[in-house]
Formats: sequence, C-alpha cells, structure tokens
Amino acid sequence: MVALDACHTKNKKYPTLLFLATIVDGNNQILVLAYGIAPVEDKDTWCWFISNLKHCIHGLASPNVSDRQKGLIDAVAEELLANEHIHCTFHLQMNLRRHFGAQVFKYFQCLIYATTREKYEEALTILEE
Repeated sequence: MVALDACHTKNKKYPTLLFLATIVDGNNQILVLAYGIAPVEDKDTWCWFISNLKHCIHGLASPNVSDRQKGLIDAVAEELLANEHIHCTFHLQMNLRRHFGAQVFKYFQCLIYATTREKYEEALTILEE
C-alpha cells in the first residue's frame, strides 16, 4: 500500500512543499519510494509527482492511501485509473470531530476498530442515526 502526502517545509526564504510516496516494509519500517519539492499543492503538481512515481517504479499496483488534500483525489483518479484509492482514517476522524463533534467521532472509532462484522454493523447503524 502506497501512502501519498505533502507537507510544508520550514524554509522562510523559499516556501515549498515536500511531496512523499511511502510504504511500510517487511520490518514494519517506513520506506520512502519517492519525494518531490514544489511550490504549491494542487492537481497539476500531484499529477506531475504521481506520473514521475509511476515511471520510476513501472506503475503502481497497490492501493493508495491519502489525506484527500488539494488536488490529490483528482490527480489519483487521472493518473492511477485502475488503482484503488483509500482515504486515511486518521484524517477522516479529525474531519468528523471538527464538523460533527465528539459523539460522531466516538462512533466512527467504534466502526473502524470493529473486530467482527456484527460490531461493525452495530456501529454503522448508530452512526447513520
């Protein structure tokens, strides 16, 4: 599973973003597949980054995880047509907490950490209400 993310650098003279593609290896360590530096985070920049990533590793055959940020969803849809795209549950949880409060956040946690189908369906029913 490839994780795609970008973060701001702390360089005040040259404000840029660091783009990363990472995986977790067999030793449970984070391995950086690719990085890029660009001035903005938008669809065009993500398309550039993903296109170069595909070229370097001869396509991406695994699902991609992202935080749904600026242009990333559109770039993944355009550049990785056949790949599955998964949203990071941490970022989903933070958005739920911010927009709907702690109660919805709590039920969403029950949903994503459910260990049985019954617990999952029970949490989903409560969340939908």
